[in-house]
Formats: sequence, C-alpha cells, structure tokens
Amino acid sequence: MIVGAVVGVAQTSVKRMLAYSSIAHGGYLLVALLAANDIGKGAVLFYLLVYAITNVGAFGVIALLENADRPNDQIRDYAGLWSEHPALAALMTIFLLSLGGFPPMAGFIAKWYVFSAAIKAGYTMLAIIGVLTSERRHQSWLHDLGDRRRPDERHLGVLLSAHRGHDVHDA
Repeated sequence: MIVGAVVGVAQTSVKRMLAYSSIAHGGYLLVALLAANDIGKGAVLFYLLVYAITNVGAFGVIALLENADRPNDQIRDYAGLWSEHPALAALMTIFLLSLGGFPPMAGFIAKWYVFSAAIKAGYTMLAIIGVLTSERRHQSWLHDLGDRRRPDERHLGVLLSAHRGHDVHDA
C-alpha cells in the first residue's frame, strides 16, 4: 500500500502510474482480508469488482488512443484530450477518479468498505495508514496537474486543456 502510493506518484508514464497504483490497491485488499470478518469478505468482493472495471476501463482508453505515431504514454500526452475525444476524456476522468478513491465514485465506496472492515476488526491504525496513503496519492495527482504541464495548461486539467501545441488563449 505504502510502496505503491509512494512510487506511483513519482511516475510520468500513465501505464507505470496505473501499475504502481495496482500495488497500492493490492495493499487495500490485504487490509480487508486481514480483517477476516463479514464486512471484510464483502469488501474484498466489492473492491475487486470496482477495481477490475475501472482499471480495465482506464487501460482500454489508453489502448484506444495509442497508435504507432502517438504512444500516449506520458501524462502530458493527454493534454487536450477533451478537445479531440470528449467521450474518452470523460471516461478516463471517471476511471481515474474512481481508482483514486474520490467521492462519490465507486472506488471511494470500496475503500470506505475496506477501512470499515479494518476498524471493526480492531485494525484502526492500519485503516489510518490506508487513508493517509490514499490521501497522499490524491495530493500528488492534483499536484501533478499543476506541475507537469506546460505553462499554457496550468489553469486547466490535463484532460480539459486546449489543443496540443496551442496556447490556451489562441485556441
């Protein structure tokens, strides 16, 4: 959980970010398994379902956008996606928000379920660590939106920014 959160946020490659995120998600699943109560059992199943749908969806969007000329591997490659492919941009946004555990997405509900199972089983400190690693990932993702973009994209989200290569004021 901690390793995936710390290493994942340092990535500029979308695929690597999702791969390291998988390590963190595996940690959250282990928390639910460790709880070994009825809530934990349900949390594991719900979390796996949500994670599978959102992760396959995110990689599906990446696969649809990739071609030999444009690999779309770096975070900055998604600048202007809303202008070029609004439906895919909306889907990718939903998938990433859910994977990140932002309310009211299914990923948030799944994590809530996992942490509730841990607290009920007496693993309050583990639940706190899980919440903190999840929150750290949120801060890093939001920070990345401001720092890893070109100056002309800083005031807009990567998926909602202007066409690639154009200044926002010229678009």
